[in-house]
Amino acid sequence: MIERFADKLAETFIKGELSIGDWSVEKGAKINLAFVPASATSRGVKIPLAEIEATEAAGFATKLLLEVALQAQSQGCRLYKGSSVPARLPTLAPPIPGRSRKVMKRGADELVEDEERRVLGNGKGEVGKEKGRGQVKSGGSLANPNKKARKYAEIQFESD
Repeated sequence: MIERFADKLAETFIKGELSIGDWSVEKGAKINLAFVPASATSRGVKIPLAEIEATEAAGFATKLLLEVALQAQSQGCRLYKGSSVPARLPTLAPPIPGRSRKVMKRGADELVEDEERRVLGNGKGEVGKEKGRGQVKSGGSLANPNKKARKYAEIQFESD
């Protein structure tokens, strides 16, 4: 019922049958809400709007926000109750703690061994080259080393 009233009120405002008259930002200004019917024979109705105090406005806003919050809480944090049931998100299985720890420990041990091999492999203590890596062909793509490099022919002009 209230929603229909609000919709009807919005329609009358859009049609120009409802307006706010004598608008002023000054304190104590006499502002009115005017209902003007579509026919020009009738004068319409003017309702004076009175200002409210700041404490009263804050109390009203707090009460309104509290009502919205309570409705949202009771409706599962939705503004309007829906007839459809929300889809459940798939739940992920928790990780297996023992297995991941072993993998992490083994990975850390391998890193330490690799670092020792690099340092000890070169007599001066500098980091040496890795043995497993082959040389990159000159002109080959770094992103795809198996791809052949393009060969460009030098262009010569008559003026040269």
